[in-house]
Formats: sequence, C-alpha cells, structure tokens
Amino acid sequence: MLALAWKLGAKVPCEFSRAEWNKGLVSMDVDSIKALRTKLDDVMAELDDPMAFKRFYMYAYDYNRPVDSKSMPLEIAKMLWALILEGRFEHLELWLEFLDTCSHSIPRDTYALLLEFSSSINKDMSNFDADGAWPVLIDSFVEWAQPRLHSSQK
Repeated sequence: MLALAWKLGAKVPCEFSRAEWNKGLVSMDVDSIKALRTKLDDVMAELDDPMAFKRFYMYAYDYNRPVDSKSMPLEIAKMLWALILEGRFEHLELWLEFLDTCSHSIPRDTYALLLEFSSSINKDMSNFDADGAWPVLIDSFVEWAQPRLHSSQK
C-alpha cells in the first residue's frame, strides 16, 4: 500500500484524494483493476533499482511524519524500518533492538543516513569510521552493537 501511495503521490497516510488517485493512475497508465494489479508488480520491481528505492524510502518518511513536525516519532520510524528495510539491512533486528533503548524522535537526516549506513557497513561493522559524519544515533548504535556482534561470533 505504501508503494501505491508513493506512485500516486499521496500526501496524507491511508487517504487518497480524487485528484491524487486520478492523476496517479493516469501517470501509471492504469485504466482498470487488472492493469492496476499488473502495474503494482512493476512498482515493486522498480524498488530493486537503488535510486528508485531511495526516493521511495524518503517518501515514506515525509508521508508518515506528522504534519507540522520536523521529526518522526520513534515508534513510527521503527515500524517503517521494519517494513521497508527487511531483507535490505543486515543489522535491522539489532538496530530495532537498539532503538528500544532510545526515546527521542528521528530527524529526517538520521532517517536518510541510515539507508546509506545500511548499504555500506560490513557484517562486523569493521569499516565504520567513528570520525565520519554519521548522526549521533548511528554512532551510538555501532558502539552498542559491536560488542554484541563480536560476542555472538565467538
């Protein structure tokens, strides 16, 4: 459903305006339920392209961030990451476990940089640059996760 909302350009979660629906279906070249089913398969396949996935990923943040808020509540971000990054982020379970120790909201830059982190970090996190420009939350995650990774490898 989130991928459909993305393709329709929906602005409000779980709600499609008539204009969004009509404009989105026209842009997707959809004129029937059967065509929509076929197009949804194409949309999901499109997410295999890293640039398309990044656009979708960032859309998910903006779409689900509360109106008039500069950041996203942690619980919403956790649900999104569990949904969107499943099978794409080797340390997703560990990340979600780490977030259980946190209580603050997630700014857009932290959300965005997690995607970059998820695709660049080694399995053992040995390539993490502590002097890099990562958000504090990601720095804290690596500091928290590395001992757990090393103890589970023994």
